[in-house]
Amino acid sequence: MTTATVTTHFKMIFISVLLLEVALLLAMNGMAIFVHDPTEVVKNSISTCSTLATAGFGAICGLIGGKAIN
Repeated sequence: MTTATVTTHFKMIFISVLLLEVALLLAMNGMAIFVHDPTEVVKNSISTCSTLATAGFGAICGLIGGKAIN
C-alpha cells in the first residue's frame, strides 16, 4: 500500500476551495432565509451561488480523487 504525500501547495488549494464553498453556501442560505420577498436579482444570485457551490464540490472531489490516484 502506498501513501500519498500532501504538499503545502495542495493544502493551500484545498483549503481555498473549501473556504469558497462554505462562503457560497452561507451566502445562498442567508439570502434564502433573510430575504422575505425576493426579487429576480436575488433569485438569480441564489441560483448562481448554488451552481458555484456544486462546482466547488466537484472540485473538492476532483482534488481528493486526483491525490488518491497519484
